[in-house]
Amino acid sequence: MNELFENKTESYTCIKKYFPNISIAGEIGILGKMNFKQLSKLYGLPVVIQFSHGWAGKTTYFVKTDEEFNSLQNKFSMTHVKITHHIKGYTLLNNCCIYQNEVFVSPPAIQISAVDSLS
Repeated sequence: MNELFENKTESYTCIKKYFPNISIAGEIGILGKMNFKQLSKLYGLPVVIQFSHGWAGKTTYFVKTDEEFNSLQNKFSMTHVKITHHIKGYTLLNNCCIYQNEVFVSPPAIQISAVDSLS
């Protein structure tokens, strides 16, 4: 379950398939095979690029220019990514743990990823 829900590309695919009415516009693909001009036309700026796995926002990129996109493509050309439009707001998170027959759930928290000392 962790792999399904923590993996941003797999969870997005699952939501699009089973809950299309709550899914946001986007796509999954290999970063090196994508075209920034087409993506920015479809999703606006900034284009949000997320890797399958990451922690504390470290693999989420808000790309505004061809140069930023090309730099990411050069570094991570074979990386499986999720591409979506930007939603203004803040990120809520919670932590869950399944232990024996119980599920432990933390209260929601705000994710602060722009400050390294808080990540």
